[in-house]
Amino acid sequence: MSDKDKRRKILDAALELIREKGLEGTRIIDIANRAGIGKGTVYDYFTSKEDIIAATAEDVVERDFRNIFGEVDRARDFETKLRLFIQAHLDILETYGAFIFLFAEKMVTADAEHSDEIPAALIELRDEHVRKLMEIVSFGIETRSLKEGLDAVRATTFIISVVIGFAIYYMKGSCGTDRKAMQTDQIMELILQGIRKEDGRE
Repeated sequence: MSDKDKRRKILDAALELIREKGLEGTRIIDIANRAGIGKGTVYDYFTSKEDIIAATAEDVVERDFRNIFGEVDRARDFETKLRLFIQAHLDILETYGAFIFLFAEKMVTADAEHSDEIPAALIELRDEHVRKLMEIVSFGIETRSLKEGLDAVRATTFIISVVIGFAIYYMKGSCGTDRKAMQTDQIMELILQGIRKEDGRE
């Protein structure tokens, strides 16, 4: 088995176990057993469980979020860009479940930058995520799709709060069982009520 294949097995095993048992319930030995390799082999590729978590999060973002970011960049209008951004969250939430729930909670932790529980790679991924949304909001302001005088930073914070808040409550079973398309429409409407330019006003 190649080094690349072994690393892939470790990441896949870690993702499965975090989804099943959560962060605290997942141990290095469990990851090794699920991957079908020795515990020592895991340490040939990663220094700690936190290192594996960071690599797994980066892997998820690389395979899924960055694909949708490309679609966002190609979209020609603000609302399509925002809808794609929201839909990506719902799709990935459905696919990865508790792992993304964990990531969402870490993203809104007040002292994230100072927590030993959150690897630097996760902070970097969070910041990249926010930068992409800031690009979408700035595009909306530049194209006059949003309210005059809207502050891009505050608008970005508002949207992140709505989307991540929904993700957390969804994982707790508090958001109903509507189809994803309907959920996207509802989230979009909630956000746009706060930031969209009113008809007939410049």
